[in-house]
Amino acid sequence: EVNRQTRDLREIIDERDNLLQFVSHDMQKPVLSIERFVDILKKKELDAEFRKTLDIISKKTDDLRRNFAELSRYSKNNFIVEQSAPFDVGDVLQQAYNDLEPDCSANGIRLFLTPCRTDVFGKRNSLLSVVNNLILNAVEHAECTEISVSAIKKRSHCYIKIADNGKGVDPQKDIFRPYYSENDAEGNVGLGLYLCKKTILAMNGELSCEQNHDGLTFVISLPAM
Repeated sequence: EVNRQTRDLREIIDERDNLLQFVSHDMQKPVLSIERFVDILKKKELDAEFRKTLDIISKKTDDLRRNFAELSRYSKNNFIVEQSAPFDVGDVLQQAYNDLEPDCSANGIRLFLTPCRTDVFGKRNSLLSVVNNLILNAVEHAECTEISVSAIKKRSHCYIKIADNGKGVDPQKDIFRPYYSENDAEGNVGLGLYLCKKTILAMNGELSCEQNHDGLTFVISLPAM
């Protein structure tokens, strides 16, 4: 009976992963085609009002493409593919800094990293993906000039903080809700923070945010070794 239930569960998981791969990869193709056709129309169209409509369509298709990209990253780093193991959080944060410092600098943002050595039990690549996403989220949306990354061990947990000095968010809104967007006029289009939270929960951790007077801080909590 246990073997049968295990086999059934594996089939359900495989079906889910196949669907994720289809949505994240194959459905990007028609979106890219729409973007190309819209670009062609924008080059030929002279009417200012119609060009504004084309700009809106272009923005919406770009949102779709971003969401598919988020799903693709999630499907590659889901909790079935990557097994949990001990690793040093400091190494992950250093890699995130090396990867994204040029992007931050190009946007006029200073990225700071406080060195640390704290071992946790979890999924290294998944954590790296989440940290990178949180840094890029600040770069794209926070309107900040500084981003700081640090980690500290307290009792049985490691706390990783990604803080910016930007505009913050409305404390009454749940930014981890699927398809959340801080701009109501744009509609709810975001998947990134929702998938980040799901990834951390799969490691028996927690992802939260703290609104400060000088910006926003994301806090990742993971079981420490």
